[in-house]
This record gives sequence, structure tokens and C-alpha cells, in this order.
Amino acid sequence: MIKNTVFLTLVIITIVLFAIKIKDSFKIAKLYRLVYTDSLTGLYNRRYCTEKILKKKKDFLYILALDIDHFKNVNDTYGHVYGDYVLKETGKILKNNTRSNDCVIRSGGEEFFIFLQNSNKELAIVIAERIRQTIENYDFLDNNIHAKVTISIGIAKHNKKYSYTELYREADSALYDSKESGRNKVTMYNNGICYIDENIYKENN
Repeated sequence: MIKNTVFLTLVIITIVLFAIKIKDSFKIAKLYRLVYTDSLTGLYNRRYCTEKILKKKKDFLYILALDIDHFKNVNDTYGHVYGDYVLKETGKILKNNTRSNDCVIRSGGEEFFIFLQNSNKELAIVIAERIRQTIENYDFLDNNIHAKVTISIGIAKHNKKYSYTELYREADSALYDSKESGRNKVTMYNNGICYIDENIYKENN
């Protein structure tokens, strides 16, 4: 009888400890989501970019910098609720048009970054152009509000001689050129020169 009681007690203690462990795991997972994900879109945030990618130097070969064109006008014209809807839908489009091993980040406001693994120039441009065209043709319709939305994109290739922070700046520089040359464009950064290579997408589409 005593042995049975002791055994039962040990089983109960084991179950309780296991339950506590599971509960703690859920808490840790929830905390991780709060720290490293954007609450609006569910994408990774700038902190994740800084702490998990830029510092640890994961093997991402290309980076895409993306910015929704004239997003302030969208907010000013249709309100922030609709603006949030555009951001959430854009986040979904980015996830749906990238691969599972790529990393999509909302940096803040209307700016996003995509880190591409196992990629080359042609594939990076194909992904960027696919995203650009999808957003350009997407029906951003919410509560009878409809706005034309486009996105500008800059691409940069990782050079092992430089840091990911420099890669980030190069992609941002290419994005700036997309904006300055009329928006709704994809621009590649290469050896200090930003250029738009439209033929690569046409050849691979």
C-alpha cells in the first residue's frame, strides 16, 4: 500500500513538473513572439534583423529593401485603419512570394526587408519583380475602400568582405534609386552602381 502511494505521488509530481515545463515553454514562445515579431503583420521585426541576422551573419546572399510608394498619402486619404490593412496585406504578399528559407522583415512604417538564402542575381530579381507586379495588380479592397498601391524595391548582394550592415545600406541605396527614378521599380546595387535590369525578369518569366 505504501509503495503504491509513493508511486502515485511520484507520478503526480512528474505530471505537475511536466505541465509546468509546457507552460513555461508557451511563455517563452510568447515572449519570443513579442520581442522578435511585428504585432501588426506577424513578420519578423527590426530587432530580429539586428540581433539574429546582422550580428550572427547568417548565410543570406541577397537582400531586398522594399518601400510602399506614397504610403503617407494612403494614410492621409483613407485613414490609418485602411493603412494598417494595406500593411498587413503587403506582408502576406511578401510571405507568399518568397521561399520558406527566406526571411521577411517589417523594418518599420511602410518599409520591409527580405533576406534571400541560396540565391543568385537572376532569382533575386525574379522574386523582386514578382512581388512588385503582384502588389501593383492586387485589389486592396477593405470596407468599400480601394486604393492603387505600388512598391519600390532595391536589391544588393552580400560580399563576404563587408558586413551585413553595409549590405543593408547598399540595398537601401538601390531602393532610393527606385524611388528617385519614378517608383514602382526594381533596382540592383552592383559595385557602387545602381541599375535596373528589366531583361533578366523577362528571360526568366
